[in-house]
Amino acid sequence: MKKSTIAFIPLLIGILVPCLALSEQHVANDLQSVLQTVIDSKELDGYFHVDVLPERKPLRVFVDKGIHRELDNLTKFGEPVQFIDRPTTDTPHLAFDTIFVTTQRAIVTYRYPPEGIRGKAMLTKNNGGWIIKKFELYEHY
Repeated sequence: MKKSTIAFIPLLIGILVPCLALSEQHVANDLQSVLQTVIDSKELDGYFHVDVLPERKPLRVFVDKGIHRELDNLTKFGEPVQFIDRPTTDTPHLAFDTIFVTTQRAIVTYRYPPEGIRGKAMLTKNNGGWIIKKFELYEHY
């Protein structure tokens, strides 16, 4: 009986490890897609003003250091976003304060200090892509 149990454990590990790696990749892809959807939202577009304030380009994004390593393909204004480690009042930036992603739903809270706005986006997964179901935006926080 011991031999079959011992033989089963490596088989189980051999099956689980690739699944875990696949799962982590899906999470990274979903995180990337969720944040790109928020960055591209029409609700936020009206606050960047890069046509009259070119210093706001490229878009600077502040997220936890551990997260931004997974987000190498975020773009805005036709170029990659720039991640910042420590936001200052002098540096225009979009901050993602809370990011919660499951297999079918996501909630993201954000701030854009140069315009004094903050809010929350609630997204759902539809046909493999993320769509915004509800977008809350508050001015002058």
